[in-house]
Amino acid sequence: MVGAKGHGDRADDTGVTAECHRIATQEIVGEEQSTGMFIPLKSCKEIMAPSSIKRMFEQDFSETRETSLAMSQEDLKFMNITSGGIHKADDGHYEVPLPLRDKNVHLPCNGKLAEARLKQLSKRFASDPKYKEDYVTFMEKMLEDGHAEKAPKQYETAWYIPHHGVYHPKKPEKLRVVFDCSAEFQGHSFNCHLLQGPDLTNSRIGVLCRFRQEHVAFACDIEGMFHQVHVNEEHRGGTRETPQRNQQNTE
Repeated sequence: MVGAKGHGDRADDTGVTAECHRIATQEIVGEEQSTGMFIPLKSCKEIMAPSSIKRMFEQDFSETRETSLAMSQEDLKFMNITSGGIHKADDGHYEVPLPLRDKNVHLPCNGKLAEARLKQLSKRFASDPKYKEDYVTFMEKMLEDGHAEKAPKQYETAWYIPHHGVYHPKKPEKLRVVFDCSAEFQGHSFNCHLLQGPDLTNSRIGVLCRFRQEHVAFACDIEGMFHQVHVNEEHRGGTRETPQRNQQNTE
């Protein structure tokens, strides 16, 4: 806060007129009240210190995640499973094993749950022909691209993943099929048996810095990114001896 007070004009013997000012400064810190008032005090909704204003403008670049923190035992287990099992298949897609908490886990067959969800989906198909058409188109493309395969008619032990379709508000013509791995059956869900893994997302500060590192920068979008990475064959239920089976019911 800066204030100035004039002492009036004063002329010397040469007849030159000069002005003299006294400057007083004081920084407002926290909730402290200024003792030097140069204007009448008026009520205000909030008094913000310079440090608070600085934090407010830096929130867009604040990183709540500390990259130097050590990984938990579950995160280390996740990294060991994925890094040791990831490989490139003959068709060019990468395949990774499922990061199971227990590789010998035995899930109950949730066929009844899958059938009930399928009946609900069939009712939606009957009442909404466009929804059915978009759904069938999506599934046919999944099979055509090799991202899914038809499951056998019956398994002695199996875990089926129910699915449903949703339209994005900004893309009303495009249907996205969501595979519900959180669906519970007899106290089990597929997600509860999978390790979540560490947060490996790039920091915003790092992205901004690298964006200015070279002369040219570009961005790209991988179509169906999550479907491009396939599951290892031993986790697809290809043989009856495999205890853990993950099949996408496309019928």
